[in-house]
Amino acid sequence: MKIFFSAPYMEYFSFDTGMEQNYRDRILKMISIIEEEQITVLSAHIRKSSDINIDTPEDAVKYDFQGIKEADFLIAFIGDDIPSYGVVMEIGFAAALRKRIYLFHHININPFPFLIKGLNIWTETIFIEYLNDFDAEGKLISLLNNELN
Repeated sequence: MKIFFSAPYMEYFSFDTGMEQNYRDRILKMISIIEEEQITVLSAHIRKSSDINIDTPEDAVKYDFQGIKEADFLIAFIGDDIPSYGVVMEIGFAAALRKRIYLFHHININPFPFLIKGLNIWTETIFIEYLNDFDAEGKLISLLNNELN
């Protein structure tokens, strides 16, 4: 099984210092939960060879679209404050390919972008609200258990 994991990247990135360490740790923890189930994770967060050398926009689009095509479904963390443009594009790629989409959303942030709320008419879309990182991890584990059984 392959999963495309989508989460904000550039919003937490600086060309001088790379990825914010606390955010990187949070994302890598989520990815490790998925990988513990012997699932292949496709994501910009694990594709990068270093924190400071990032893909060109053209390469990022190519890699993301190819990864989403290969994936069985997409898991997306929309963003903590405002939706990430990159995540929204990846959701769009997955929707165009009619992939199942799991959208994780912190309960206290602004709602999903208007059109994302309507994706259910095109492809299976499951909205998952969480309270904090611990809650998100538990809901991710539950999602994986349901997918694997």
